[in-house]
This record gives sequence, structure tokens and C-alpha cells, in this order.
Amino acid sequence: MKLKRLSASVALALGVSMGGTAVAGPTFFGSTLFEDDLLRFLINTDGSTVTTVGSPFFGTPTITVGDRIIDIWEINTTAPTAGGGSQVPILPPEFTGISDVVVLTKTETAPGSGLFNFTFGANPGGYLAGIAAAPASATAGVLPAGTVVRFWDGPVANIDLVGINCVSLTDCMSKASDGTHYWNAGIAGAPNEHINVAAAPDQAAALLLIGATIPVATAEFAINQLPGGIGPDLGPQECTTVKCLTTFGPGTFIDVIGGGIIQGGAGLAGIGTLVADGAFSRGDYQFQVVVVPEPGSLALLGLGLAGLGLVARRRKYFV
Repeated sequence: MKLKRLSASVALALGVSMGGTAVAGPTFFGSTLFEDDLLRFLINTDGSTVTTVGSPFFGTPTITVGDRIIDIWEINTTAPTAGGGSQVPILPPEFTGISDVVVLTKTETAPGSGLFNFTFGANPGGYLAGIAAAPASATAGVLPAGTVVRFWDGPVANIDLVGINCVSLTDCMSKASDGTHYWNAGIAGAPNEHINVAAAPDQAAALLLIGATIPVATAEFAINQLPGGIGPDLGPQECTTVKCLTTFGPGTFIDVIGGGIIQGGAGLAGIGTLVADGAFSRGDYQFQVVVVPEPGSLALLGLGLAGLGLVARRRKYFV
């Protein structure tokens, strides 16, 4: 009976620290995979959007070095990274994010191909700095230098990036940031941090003509957790992106790794002022994290394991 009770204690501790926990917010596993949809906005180097009359980029919305990409994230489920476990809806009904990155480099994949490899970083002026459409909720709270994405845990499911129910950049950002601030992540100075897009067209107008589910490029990123938010601490995991493996080799570590596909923007032109505000494409991403167990969970796990060791010794001497 004692052995059974202690085994139950260990199982409970493992359930908190390694398995899924269905409490408010995301359900975490030993390593957790998040599935998300994106709506992407282009902000040109002069702060205008691609269709702003008077902008030097008006009529030729070419994505170039210095431009910024604002992504709105709708994150619907989590699942174990390994083992093929089922996807678990996030509770409360909404988990969202907003990212702000600036184009650092642009290299054509082959002369005349019209496809480019891009690298991105944190905006030097600060997260969402200079974006007049940004609501106060998007930048409230602790906001460290190097932030490229913030996440919120929302009590109401009021954003839909598949059906597109926001009608402007301000509306999308307001709906994405109306919850409790959960995490900051970005560039902390580690050499293996990166945000890359491969083989992408550089013409926003061309992307607007491509179907919403048609892949047009691939993306990957490796970033670190930054201070701020109520979410749990993230632990290091091996960086397995193409960039990490080819540049640094196996055995480097990072807090958040992810990527996915960039899709066309067909259909956005008929929704509010989205295109006038810079909307030009969509995305289907995944990212994974490893949560550091709570001290109480570790203590319970240690107690359970110590108890099992004691029972094992007693059984050895009294059998």
C-alpha cells in the first residue's frame, strides 16, 4: 500500500513537471509544440505601408533591407514534440502573439530568380517603436531591448486569422494583445540566435495574388526568452534549425525554436483596410519550448523518488 501511494506521488510530480497540465493557458509537456497561424504586414523603411500615397515605395512595394515585418499570431493548440500525441486546445480560448522584425540582409538565390533569402533581427529602435497603429496594450509592461515577439493569454476568443475577422493593423494588434501578457522572446546576444526566410519573392503585390494556402517560402527561427510576462521560465533545448546545424553544428542550445511556411495573401484586399495598412501574406508556423519545472513540482518528485528508495531498501531487508 505504501509503495502504491508513493508511486502515485511520483506520477503526480511527473505529470506536473514532464507531462501535460490542463490548467488555464497552454498545456505543457516535456517538450511542447505550439501550432499557429499568422497574418503578415509590411512596413517600409520610411514608416509607411506599401500602399501609402506619397511613399517612395508606393506602387513598387519591394521588400528590402531596413523594412519591418509585423506578424499577428493566433496560436490554437499544443502537443508533445515527440511521440505523436494529440493536439490540445489552449485554455482560456485564446493564445496570441505579435512579432516585429527588421530585414537585415537580402540575397538573391540565383541571378534573375526573383527569389531571395532574408535574415531578420530586432528593430534597433525598439519593439513596435514608430508604429502609429500599435495600441498601448501591445507594448505595456516589461519590454526588454531585443524583443521580437510578445505573447498573450486571452480570456475571450476574439481573433480569427483563418477567417480573418480583424479589419486593420490596429484592430488585429488590439485583438491579439487584449489578454494577460505571457512571454517576451527575442535576441539576447547568443551567437546562434537567428530569424531567416528562404527563397521568398520580394514583391508584396505579387504575394497578394497567391492563394491563401499556397506555400511561397519557408522560415525558421531560434530565439531566447527575455524578462517579462507571467508565463513559466523556459529551459534550453538543442537548436535543430538548418542554420544552427550547418553553421554551429549539433550541441548548441536555445530557448525557442520554430519555423514553417509563408503563404499567399489572396483575399486580404477585400477586408477593411488590411492591405492599405500593409497586409500582404499569411503564415503557418510551429514553435517548440521546454518549460522549467516549478520548484514545488521538483520537490514533490524528489520526495516521491526518495520514498520509493526507502521502500525498496525496506523490502530488501525484510523479504
